[in-house]
Amino acid sequence: MATTVTHIVDPNSGAGFDYDSLYDWEAGEQGDLTGVRDEIAVAKCRCTGGTADTTAIVIDGWTLSATQYIKVWTDPAESYRHNGTYQTGNKYRLEIDSVTALTIADSHVRIYGISFGLPDTANPRCAIGLAAGASGVIHVAYSILTSFYTGAAAARRGINTNGASTGTINIWNSLFYDFNAAGDGTSAGVNTDESGYTFNIYNCTFCDSERGIKRAASTVTAINCLASGTDNGFQGTITTSYCAADAADDVDLSGTGDRNDQTFTFVNAGANDFHLGSTDSGARDYGDGSTVKSVFTDDIGGQARPATDLDWDIGADEYVAGGFTEGVDGIGPLLAGAASRFAMLNRDLGGDF
Repeated sequence: MATTVTHIVDPNSGAGFDYDSLYDWEAGEQGDLTGVRDEIAVAKCRCTGGTADTTAIVIDGWTLSATQYIKVWTDPAESYRHNGTYQTGNKYRLEIDSVTALTIADSHVRIYGISFGLPDTANPRCAIGLAAGASGVIHVAYSILTSFYTGAAAARRGINTNGASTGTINIWNSLFYDFNAAGDGTSAGVNTDESGYTFNIYNCTFCDSERGIKRAASTVTAINCLASGTDNGFQGTITTSYCAADAADDVDLSGTGDRNDQTFTFVNAGANDFHLGSTDSGARDYGDGSTVKSVFTDDIGGQARPATDLDWDIGADEYVAGGFTEGVDGIGPLLAGAASRFAMLNRDLGGDF
């Protein structure tokens, strides 16, 4: 069995740190994990002093396998992961002014609980780019991807295919919002224009963007996904089920359990808090956990989803009475139970989420 080797990434060089940027970690640890090292290489990300990580990263040049892989994460047992909204302070985040913040050009990479904030600059920008070498199985989960750009000059994408490959990309319990460029038609939360990929997108929320998922050439399945304030939440040939979109969406969904022209109630959409509100009638209890519960049984904040499959909520957040205090910063009683719930979800999907 491969040995898990963890290094601490902290832009503020706090106690116990090994690297002060994810870029330096990738450069310092890059190598063959399948040989003598027989290793799972883990970057545990912290932000002890409030400084964002600002150097672009390219994951390339590694030798990896399904059991000897890379994991980049924030540990939910610590205090450096977001609360389901984009936070600064001591929350680890990548705020990188480069064409692509994080490029994956290798196989078998897992990203859990990372926030990406694209800068306010009039140039095309992307949070995660999948290059030609992005093969094997790649995970993006419990993450927040957003753009700070409000102009009209440049496309914005959360996850983008930058070259044809054969990777299976599993995305779940993640939030994408503000991927707009004033009608340029190419901005999207997830853009899958290259061939060869298989995208499985589960319980994600796409808000206030030109496109939620934009598909042209890859194979894309979306289950329990929510699109609000998008011109087209699910563009192209996408297999959908138990997804929901509002009346602003140009194209109606037609899969099993899909819901069109819905009204969603969020805790505070104006402040980019897309937790479901207590009075929501568009997404609450309209999802289905039967297909996806083998991958996860919680939401973006670690709150448990219902045991009954058809009681799941659509989108990244599961409304739980008392679980999130509306109008209060923080996810209420995740508290001590959160870490144990995450630990229980170690299903050979890359260790704890």
